[in-house]
Amino acid sequence: MELYSTEEQQAEELQKFWKQNGKTIIIGIIMGVIGILGWEQFKSYRQGVMEENTYTYMTVIKNLNADYNENTVKATEKLIKDQDGSIYAELAAFNLATLAVDQKNDIEKAMVNLEISAKSSDDALASISKLRLARVYAQEQRFDDAYKLLNELNDEIYGATVSELVGDFKLLQGKNDEARAAYQKAYDKIKDSQEIQHNQLLKIKLDDLNGSAATAKTEAKTEAKTEVKTEAKTEADAK
Repeated sequence: MELYSTEEQQAEELQKFWKQNGKTIIIGIIMGVIGILGWEQFKSYRQGVMEENTYTYMTVIKNLNADYNENTVKATEKLIKDQDGSIYAELAAFNLATLAVDQKNDIEKAMVNLEISAKSSDDALASISKLRLARVYAQEQRFDDAYKLLNELNDEIYGATVSELVGDFKLLQGKNDEARAAYQKAYDKIKDSQEIQHNQLLKIKLDDLNGSAATAKTEAKTEAKTEVKTEAKTEADAK
């Protein structure tokens, strides 16, 4: 709007402007107010949904932990399906997997649900799920899948645990030398830490493998000596 020399001109122009644009301004204000109120209502609705989901999760998991049975399992599986992709579904799947093994040794159910929680956007939940799922895969002889999961974990945080699990899996596969190397790697990562019990466990695993190797070498030498003596005796008898 231009500047005018007198108040009368300004007043006339304001009246003209209002006549031309007054309705648009009023509608804009009304829409703005509605927009603000609508956003507040949306936020209120979203907060209500979150509170409802939290309450549902807590109730379902409480019942599942109190009594692992067909009904509580179905209720948990319904929650996982209804809230698919949410942190509540992922946590419920993790809990269900844990109890499936603890209560029924149901490896299949544990696997299915750990595969859900392993995809969580929460790094801690996803990492713990991958560690547990890797153990399940190894138990089912799915070693390639197990190693793939372990490779996805943060080495700085889980390096020692991953190396130890690799040792466990290699041992299951009968690859003792590779198992020993993995255990040694894990031990080197934590030998200066305060995890005394864990250090001792790894040391026992290493000693067992080293002992087995030493025993095998001794037995091989003894067997070789016996064979040499036997052959020598046989040759002597033949003469």
